[in-house]
Amino acid sequence: SRHDQHFEKALRYIENHLGDSTLGPQQKARALKLSDTRLHVIASAKVTSIGRTILNLRLERCREMLVDPRCTHRGITEIAFDWGFNNATHFSRTFKEKYGVSPREYRNRPAPQPA
Repeated sequence: SRHDQHFEKALRYIENHLGDSTLGPQQKARALKLSDTRLHVIASAKVTSIGRTILNLRLERCREMLVDPRCTHRGITEIAFDWGFNNATHFSRTFKEKYGVSPREYRNRPAPQPA
């Protein structure tokens, strides 16, 4: 359907711009040539909100990098800022809410052992 097409375009745009800390509903709507209201209607049929989608995607990208052996030299705040967070405290709080541990605890936990 048309809603699905717009939603997929919105997701692609979000994925490609996650590192932009100014990424917000108005910017996405303009880029997709939709009104803010239309974008929210499309998103609400699929997810809780565009803002929540952005936050969850950013947290997931950060989580992936925290356990990536190629990123051990990078600081946690640096990783968070690369994915569009602009406040380390906000990042740490939302990360802990989603994953149950702080970013540092997540990064330092032992790797799963093969069976």
